[in-house]
Formats: sequence, structure tokens, C-alpha cells
Amino acid sequence: MATKTVKQSEKVSNEQAIILQSGLSLEDLTREMAPFMDSVNQQIESEDPEIQEKSATLARESIGVMMLAKTTETPAVRDRLAEVYFAFLDLAGRIRKAVQQAESMARRQERFAEIIRSNIEAWMLTSWDAKKITGNYREFCITKNPDKVMVLDEAEIPEQYFDEVPATKVLNKTRLAEALKAYEVMREAAIKDQNVSPEEMDKIIEQTSIPGAILETNRTRLDIK
Repeated sequence: MATKTVKQSEKVSNEQAIILQSGLSLEDLTREMAPFMDSVNQQIESEDPEIQEKSATLARESIGVMMLAKTTETPAVRDRLAEVYFAFLDLAGRIRKAVQQAESMARRQERFAEIIRSNIEAWMLTSWDAKKITGNYREFCITKNPDKVMVLDEAEIPEQYFDEVPATKVLNKTRLAEALKAYEVMREAAIKDQNVSPEEMDKIIEQTSIPGAILETNRTRLDIK
């Protein structure tokens, strides 16, 4: 399953296979780590929470085997696990680049088609006195577009043609985060202060709370280098 996914992605990227520092291709490495990669694929593809949880457990067990095995190959296996992570990031970048190139090509073809249409229209409007020309199964027809307002100078238009739009509130998360952090410092100081009574502590907590928002602390993330 994992190998198939990689092959499909490599076709989308339309570039040479990703070769890792270990000398293996991404396809070779995903085949070598088949149990782990299959469990990762299950986490992505399955919509069943039970299957996802089971797959996550299997993935963690596979990582444990690769990370903690007491063999001379263990450091190399750890490196390969990191390499497969970076390889998929690289592959994602290739695919995004291919999508951007495809979008640029699509816009060019649309522009090409529009120029063809505009030239036919210009010829019919200037050189042909009829509004319609037909082929065996295609039709060229000049039709009237809906009327369109052209604003020459918005400042000169009378106020009666304007609608009042109420101001839109936008949450400033930076200011909110700064306030929550400041309140957290105040709480920690109060907790350390032995002279603060439980009643006073309750009051401090109430005064340093912002309805609808909390500050998540002790958050961690894994960095692979």
C-alpha cells in the first residue's frame, strides 16, 4: 500500500526519484519499512476511528522497534526513519511546484482560447452583418451581455447610492496572547506567595481570566534535524 502511494506521488511530481543519503530511493525505503508505512497509510486513508487508533498503536510499536533495537544497525535505521520524513517533505514540495507549473500552463491555455474567441468576435462584429454563423454542430452567435455599471469617479456619486456597512470586529490574537501570558505570570506569582489566602487566590484567578480564551502551556513538538 505504501509503495503504491509513493509511486503515484512520484508520477504527480514528474521528476527523478528521490534518493536518500542511505543510497536508497524513497520507494525502496518505504518497502523496507512496510509495516510502519502501512500503518501510517491506514491513519491517513481510513475514516474509521477504531482503525485509525489501532494503526497509530502499530505505528508507535514499529517506531519503538526501529529506535530501540540493540543492534549495530540501529543508528542507521534511526537515520533512515528521519530520511523518510524529510523525503516526504521534499516530495510534497515537488508536487506543489508541479501544481504551480500546471496552473500557469492552464492559465496560458485559457488565455489562448480567449484570444481565439475574441478574434472571431471582432471579425463577426466588424466584417459580418449577421449575428449567427453555424457549422455542422457548432454555432457562433453574437449575444448581448447584461448591462454593467461603469464607475468613472466614485467620489462624485450621490450618497443615496451608498449603503452603510457596520464595522467588522477582527480578533487580535497577538494582543489576546500577550494579555493571557501577563495574567499567567500574575497567577504564578500569587501561587508562590505564601501570604495569599485561598479566597484571595480565587479572586486573582477570576480577575486574570478572559472569557472565551485560555492559554495552552507546556506544549511540545518534535523537531527532526
